[in-house]
Amino acid sequence: MKRMPQDAVERRLMEEARSLRERDGFSPDLHAHMMESLRRRGLGDAADPPSRHPWFWRAAVPLGVAAAVALAMWLIVRPSDVSHPPQDAVAGGKVPELPAQLVPSIDAQVAAPTVRTLEEGKYAYLDRDARKLMLFVADQLPDFPQQK
Repeated sequence: MKRMPQDAVERRLMEEARSLRERDGFSPDLHAHMMESLRRRGLGDAADPPSRHPWFWRAAVPLGVAAAVALAMWLIVRPSDVSHPPQDAVAGGKVPELPAQLVPSIDAQVAAPTVRTLEEGKYAYLDRDARKLMLFVADQLPDFPQQK
C-alpha cells in the first residue's frame, strides 16, 4: 500500500468536501444551523456512558459467580463422610473349595514366568533397542551409487 503525502490527503479531502457541497442533497443553511446547535449545546461525554445497572448488581454478580465456583470445588474436593457397608461377594453362601490337584502350587506359578522373563530381558532390551537404532540411522543416510 502506497502512502500519500499529508498535503495530498488534505487536498483530496477538500475536493471531496467541495463536491459534497455542490450536490443537491447538501444544504449549507441546514449545515450551519446544525453546527451552531452543536456549538451551543456542546458534545456529550462519550467516555462516561450512563450505567444501565445499579451498583449492587455490579458487585453481586461477580460475588455470586465466585461463590458458585467455590461451592462446586468444595463439593468435588471434600472427602466423603458416608461409609458404605462391605458387600458380600457371595450372597448367602460359602465359596466352594477347589481340589488341590486342580490348582498348581503358587511357587511354581511365580517362578516359571519369572525365569523366562528374566532371561528375555537380561540386557534390559538394549540389544533390541540397538537394532532399532541401527535401522533408523541406516534409513537416514543417503543412498550411495554403486560402482560398476
